[in-house]
Formats: sequence, C-alpha cells, structure tokens
Amino acid sequence: YLKSQLSTETAFHRIINAFEQNGQCIDCNNLVDSFFVRDFEKWIVQLLKPSPGPKPPDGSLFTERDFYPAFFVDLQRAREEVIILSPFLSTKRSGQFVELFRMLIQKGIGVRLFTRPANEQTGNFTLNAAQVIEQMRTIGVEVTERRRMHQKVAIIDRSIAWEGSLNILSHRDSDEQMRRLPFATAVNEFVRLCELEESPASGGQGRTEPVRTFEECPECGEEMVIRVSKYGPFLSCLDRSCSGKRNVNKWDRIKTHTLCPECGQLMILRQSSKGPFLGCSDYPNCKKTLPIR
Repeated sequence: YLKSQLSTETAFHRIINAFEQNGQCIDCNNLVDSFFVRDFEKWIVQLLKPSPGPKPPDGSLFTERDFYPAFFVDLQRAREEVIILSPFLSTKRSGQFVELFRMLIQKGIGVRLFTRPANEQTGNFTLNAAQVIEQMRTIGVEVTERRRMHQKVAIIDRSIAWEGSLNILSHRDSDEQMRRLPFATAVNEFVRLCELEESPASGGQGRTEPVRTFEECPECGEEMVIRVSKYGPFLSCLDRSCSGKRNVNKWDRIKTHTLCPECGQLMILRQSSKGPFLGCSDYPNCKKTLPIR
C-alpha cells in the first residue's frame, strides 16, 4: 500500500525496496491474532465519538487535500441522516467509508447514496460500481441509481451541505473543490433541486425517483417525468442536463410507470381543483388515487 502511494524517487520507497530485498517476511498472523477485526472495530468506535476538535469554518472552500478530514468531522457529528450524491464509485475510495457507514447505521443513523447505474460508469468504474453498490446495500445503505446524474453533494442531518466538483466516493488525483454550507436555506435548496425528499406517491414506503411517464422528450427521446411548480404540473426530461420540457393541459391523461396498489393497473396524471394527482387508469372500476407531492 505504501509503495502504491509513494513516488519511486522518494527515500522511503527505496527503503521499503531494501527491506523487501534483504529482510525476512513474517506473516502478521504469527504475531497478532485477528488484528484487523478486533482493533479496527475498536478504532471505528473511537472515530465515531463526538470530535473534540473545532467545527470546520462556515462557507469554507476545500480542495481534495483538506476536504476529507473536514468532511469526516461532520460525519462524526451526524445524529439522524447522511445523504451522499456521488455519480461515480471506486472500490478504493468507497472502501474507506464502508465500516464508517456500517457503524452509523448501527447507531440508527440513516445513510442514503445516490449514484449512476453501474453500466453508466465508464472504464474501471463499471466493475467497481457494481461491487460497491452491492456492498453498500448489504450493510444497510439505501442506494438509489439515477441515470446521467452529475451532482456532487453531501447533506448531513439536513443542516449541513457540501457541494462542488469532487466525487466523494471515487475521487483520486485531480484538482477539485468542495464548499461547506451549514445554512438551512442552502440545504433546503439542495434537497429540492436534487429531489431528495420522500415521494408521497410511494405511499410512505421510502424515497423514490420522480414519477416516470411513457412520454418521450422532444429534445433527446428520453423518458419524461412529472414535476410540479407553483404554476402546476409539467413534464421534463429524465436527464436533468437536457432542456426538454412539455406543458400539461388540464384534460391530458399522461400514463406513468406507477402501478395502482389496488388493482395493478397503470396510474395516470390527473388534475382537479385541489391540484395534480395520480389516478387509476381503470376508473371508474377502480377509484384509487395517489398524491404527486
């Protein structure tokens, strides 16, 4: 591990080479029994204790050199929920978080991860992402895969937001920046823009993506989803980087991928004087409805 992190020109790298060439290799299991399991869990517990150090400064800008130490201070202080949006995942960087997330979950703290599907993560990230997603779900992390997502954000206890250009769970050797924003207005704005709230259409069974429809985006042909503004419902492209949008008329019946919990038929977008909602397509035989938000 040390050699992988050091330049071959450093004195320490040459010292390690000398040890390997001239020294005797002894298996650590002959010296210490179950060292990793016993001591690692002990030190993770210590790590998760409230940090006596000062909180990171408000609104500060961090680079990849000092982001992680400051971010871990905030993670140590988490009491209810940690949300991370990292489009790309690597086993090396994510592995540094697995045991920490496991301990947070054991303390009753919810951990949510948003990332791209494995088949959208190019190169070595494709295999890495599949492994990381499976491992995260195994330890209890709620993983949501979002196509073509690009936001790099972390939110802790709905009170602190981190936002910038650094992929938290895959970053390696690039000049990136993250800003710490411990402001309620900023956090609420990120929650809204990144669509992190629980969807009422799920019936309280967990957080979901925006309601998908069978309508095609006029710009790129991607599926469109239902969004709601103060002026009412409208359709926008699932790909948030695409500008494709479409207005919805009062009498439009937009078919969605949401299934009626009563009869299993498709739900459609309807509107009433009280606002938009999802109604069963088998109306009037089935009168089940679900709220949009």
